Amino acid sequence: MDATKPLISIVIPVKNEAKRIPKLIEGLHKQTYRPLEVIFVDGDSTDETTRLITEAAQRLNNKDFTIKLLKEEDYGTLRSPANARNIGALNATGKYIAFFDADFDLSHDEHAIEKIAKAFNEGAVHVAIKYTPNEHTWIERNLALDDIIYYFNGDKPRHELCCFAKELITKNLFNPNLGFREDMEFLSRLGTVPVIVDTEVRRCYPHTVRDVRRQQLWYGRTWLNYMKIASRKKRDVLVTITRMNAIIGLLTLAILTAILKYYILSPLFLLSAFGIIYYRWLRKDIKHGLRGPEILNRLCWLLFREVVGRLFFDIGVIQSLIHKGKVILGRE
Repeated sequence: MDATKPLISIVIPVKNEAKRIPKLIEGLHKQTYRPLEVIFVDGDSTDETTRLITEAAQRLNNKDFTIKLLKEEDYGTLRSPANARNIGALNATGKYIAFFDADFDLSHDEHAIEKIAKAFNEGAVHVAIKYTPNEHTWIERNLALDDIIYYFNGDKPRHELCCFAKELITKNLFNPNLGFREDMEFLSRLGTVPVIVDTEVRRCYPHTVRDVRRQQLWYGRTWLNYMKIASRKKRDVLVTITRMNAIIGLLTLAILTAILKYYILSPLFLLSAFGIIYYRWLRKDIKHGLRGPEILNRLCWLLFREVVGRLFFDIGVIQSLIHKGKVILGRE
């Protein structure tokens, strides 16, 4: 172990990630920076996740690279990525704590942690990294484009919730009852401006409709908890959920009025829905150079996202209302 270098702890919440664990651990072990402490926090996996982590620890652990496995069940009944991050951070022994998810792949940049450490050596207390999104499926590619175009103005996406000085985390833990925008709520309380480091780290987005369903249900279940923090008025909650469901509402009205043979209203509702899609999203795609078939692809995607994805989100909100705003255990 290099005594001149501070230990960096990497905290990773996992649940049923057996397919990703081998590649994830490979990328972490390839990192040139040492010493590293990798802490997996499992949320009741039912696949081979914990076995794979345990076997990797037995095979790879040494004085300057250690893998640890913690389980949420040993720390209470709550299950959430935010809760898992808190558990990992409070049990970390490093001077700095990095947060990754199982969908990250560090094998394409063996110097990624070295770059983060360099930023800390130069005075940073919060480091964010740029990464390259994978594009394995139609859903994943379009989710990546959403980030690139709508949030990062054509630049590579950033992992803002990457690495921090440990004392920042232990004094400002995540809200474990949040799943929707828990990262933004945490960062807003922290109030730091990150040093941004460019890397070749890759990241997966949801690949399939099942992945989208799983993600959006979880977001919906914890949306009300977030709104209680972010909004001071009940009216703001109603306005937000109405705006979020505008496309579904207008398309539903278009279908109903067509069935009832209100042939004047139906096209108006349909045009209004497409007008919102253009104004809120599609014009930004055009601004960033997408044309022809690419624009048609994006239109199809936006319809899918705002109808199918939003439907799953709404079901999650309804589940939350039935359970009086309590977080439903698990992330599926």
